This record gives sequence, structure tokens and C-alpha cells, in this order.
Amino acid sequence: MRRTVPFTLFIVLWGACVIYAGATDGSKNVKENYSASITDKMMMTSKVQNFSCENKTSLSGAKGLGTLTVSFRDISSVKFSDNATNVARAEIKFWDGREVSLLVKDYYRCKGQTEEGALNIRIRDIRDIAFERPSQTNPSITSE
Repeated sequence: MRRTVPFTLFIVLWGACVIYAGATDGSKNVKENYSASITDKMMMTSKVQNFSCENKTSLSGAKGLGTLTVSFRDISSVKFSDNATNVARAEIKFWDGREVSLLVKDYYRCKGQTEEGALNIRIRDIRDIAFERPSQTNPSITSE
């Protein structure tokens, strides 16, 4: 009996930690605050703040045989289209008018905070993203 009490206490505390970790959306861990409008494939648009993909403020994908990582700071918009299994084509437009096409993993998750709550969506379910232009000197940094 005495051995089961510490073990039971350990299990309860471990379970509470797991539940708490699953309840947080991770978007508050991102230091740079980017705002965007996300339109999903059902044509529903959500305006988000603290936007991130895979908890990063950049989008990475294959360009030819290499991998290119583009900061959200430089991106004006992204249009996604289905390409192959587990891959989506991302047509990225920069603020200066340049464009680049990347193949990104479509199971990556993007997150952001809406007025209604936390949004969590896979790239395969996104039609396009339109970013709000960050300030020229510094993106707004969130304080923790």
C-alpha cells in the first residue's frame, strides 16, 4: 500500500503535465508577432495574430534539390495547391514583387490567435495566406 501512494501521485502529476502541455497552442512561444488572414479550402477566412507554422515565423520547403527558408517578414502572400502525397506547392509573393515556388510538407501545422480563440490548421487545408506588412524597422516583438 505504501508503495502505491507515491506511484499514484507520480501518475497524477505526470497526467496533469501532459494535459496542460496539450492545452497550450504554442503560438505564445513565438517571439515575433505576425498578423495574417488565412483562407481555408472552404473559403472561410480567419484573421490571426502571433502567426507561426511549426512554431517558426518562416516557411521552409524544397526548391529543386535544396531547401529554402523564407521569413514571414519578407512574404506578402502565399497560395497553396495540392501537388503530391504529403506535399503542397506554395507560390510565395514577396513585398518587393518577386515570387518563388516551394514544395512544402502539407501536414505542417500553422497556428495563430483569433478574436474567438486559437486557430490550428494544417497547410493542406489552407488555400492562401495574406500577411499584414510588418514595420520597416522591427517586427513587433511580444514581451513575455
